[in-house]
Amino acid sequence: MPPVVIEIRHVRAFLAVASELHFGRAANQLNIAQPALSRTIQNLEAILGVQLLERSTRSVQLTPAGQLFRDQFGKLMRQMKDAVQATQRMGRGETGLLSVAYADAALCGPMPEIIRRFRRDNPNAKLELTQGSPETVLQLLADRRIDCGFLPGPVRDVRLDARCIHSDLPVVVMPVSHRLSLKTKLTLADLARERFVTCGGEGWENLQRLCLKAGFLPQLHQEVPHQDALLAFVAAEAGIGVCPAGVQMSARSGVVIRPLVETPLSFDLHCAWHRENTSRIVVDFAALVARFAAGQGSEPAAMGRVHAGTAS
Repeated sequence: MPPVVIEIRHVRAFLAVASELHFGRAANQLNIAQPALSRTIQNLEAILGVQLLERSTRSVQLTPAGQLFRDQFGKLMRQMKDAVQATQRMGRGETGLLSVAYADAALCGPMPEIIRRFRRDNPNAKLELTQGSPETVLQLLADRRIDCGFLPGPVRDVRLDARCIHSDLPVVVMPVSHRLSLKTKLTLADLARERFVTCGGEGWENLQRLCLKAGFLPQLHQEVPHQDALLAFVAAEAGIGVCPAGVQMSARSGVVIRPLVETPLSFDLHCAWHRENTSRIVVDFAALVARFAAGQGSEPAAMGRVHAGTAS
């Protein structure tokens, strides 16, 4: 037996008649002539070998087979319409999946606000968030296992595009019992005899260079994986930390925070994505990041500052 081939025009014509139960009104709905509609329905019944409608001079009624056809193909047409709309929304960047990884330091910057704006503008998009070290975020981006990443800068991988979205001034985090806690601000020279807790990375190397210029080599006491751990160790009097000023948003009991002044140190936060990732949702997210960065500016960082990256 040859396969039954039904065209969309057959289905649309039948569903219109099944809805109106009147050939004239159905023809008007479809904007076609009534004789053409009648021929289409007859052709559909011939293809199926089944009567779908009972016609009389006064009424049109569905047969049991016609009711089944209406229910099944009505559902199919709704699914097709949904699929078309979903495809169009994805093409416009209004839906789809955006995978984002972030380093711990990003939580103290504008990342949450950027994510909020993205969700507001793309209510049908699915967002996946993954936390990792700056090195992990960079590797995920380079391997294209994520779409976008928030991490301390600078971002030097030539495979990636990046936008600085925030710059922060440095602060010193100390235990409440620390001898320097009574001072309102500190310089690097004040920290010469201190033990440091750090998140490591390029930022720690930058801080070391600046301390050497100030006349001392900083003593590393403990390296930790993220900023929350740094705060916990400082509260436990294991040492002091140098962090972005945004750390005040997540400060915990047992620590005090003072500005670190007279230093070119700053903490830059970047959003990065792979240059070859040209999906619409990533392009739109990058545009949102660019608008945010342009609106926020790059203060308080200034020309000549040393970018701290992951320093703590």
